[in-house]
Amino acid sequence: MDAIRTYLESMFAQLPNTDAVKKAKAELSQMMEDKYLELCKEGKSQNEAVGTVIAEFGNLDEIADSLGIGHVVHAEKKQEERKVLTLQQVKDFLSDAGRAAHCTALGVLLCITSVAPLIIFTAFEEEGYLGEAIACALGVALLFVFIAAGVGLFIFSGSVKSPWKFLDSELCSIDVSSAEYVSTQKNAYRSTYNIALTVGVVLCILCIVPVSVVGALELESDLLVTIMASLIFVICGLGVFLLVSTSGKNASFQKLLSLNDVTTVSGSYGKEAKYSNKTVAAIMSVFWPTVTVVYFIVSFATHYWQYTWLIFVVGGIVSLLIKNLCTLEEGQASYSASGKEPVHYTNKTVEEIMGVFWPTVTCVYLIWSFLTFQWHITWIIWPVAAIASMLMRNIYGKDN
Repeated sequence: MDAIRTYLESMFAQLPNTDAVKKAKAELSQMMEDKYLELCKEGKSQNEAVGTVIAEFGNLDEIADSLGIGHVVHAEKKQEERKVLTLQQVKDFLSDAGRAAHCTALGVLLCITSVAPLIIFTAFEEEGYLGEAIACALGVALLFVFIAAGVGLFIFSGSVKSPWKFLDSELCSIDVSSAEYVSTQKNAYRSTYNIALTVGVVLCILCIVPVSVVGALELESDLLVTIMASLIFVICGLGVFLLVSTSGKNASFQKLLSLNDVTTVSGSYGKEAKYSNKTVAAIMSVFWPTVTVVYFIVSFATHYWQYTWLIFVVGGIVSLLIKNLCTLEEGQASYSASGKEPVHYTNKTVEEIMGVFWPTVTCVYLIWSFLTFQWHITWIIWPVAAIASMLMRNIYGKDN
């Protein structure tokens, strides 16, 4: 019977998800099951019974009229057919997407940490451990080596993903078994994703701690202070590495699940987070705008800009807790916080940049703020970044 059910799913995978189609699918399923049981009672083997059932009921074009969906089937044939990915293709895509995400993340890490050797060698030169020419040569050389390696990883990441470009240009879908496999993998990865996301954000926030502690101790060693300053880029880079790597892998699950939409009987699994309570969904739809307003009100009222940025950290933790506690699995009654779909871009380079845009903006904001202590000015980064993001969407964005 499993072979019959699988074949039935493939027959209806291309059809629109209407009540008439679902009713016809249920009727045909019952007919195929009855015929299978009848053949088994007559002494047929399971393989013979399956083959006979598929031969008798397996051509949807021939039986569509009797099921009352002839107009749907014939109209669907005139439209562009969806390319159905096999389970092996789904597994290959997830493997390639995970590898590409790690390469991209490592490239970002190398670019962020590229200035650290230059800072350290300059400090050694000032302390007399290295000559000026050697320190400068080593620092600049490693700077370009790190950047070149990072760019090379970006290119390699793009080449790994290039065989899957058809997912953006062709109409594709995945069958029920593949969708269930991806959903299972995504749910299994959720705890890893949440932990890595949390650690990544914490590292980005705490990257300034080593140099702050050394500075507060008022030590006489300028070399130690400089080394701690270089650690800002290393720790921050590690945080961004976790954010980019895990976000890229999680996005690959969403990419596959979003191939199915309301027009496919196979099911639509790629929706945004759903909440078990309508009130929670309403709150989450205005959560971040509210947090931003609270941040500015408290900051301008108290002038404690060096502390009020923690509002966003608390907001992120609260948002993560609500998503983990109040979201539902597929198939349960739920409420959407927003009707917006993920933004896609016409240019792959822009899409890669926008994938790490806000984590990068956050790192720049914190590093600049801690280094200059001009918190009442550095908040300007956020509206400038928002305008830049909006321009990117308007110029390079495309319809889903």
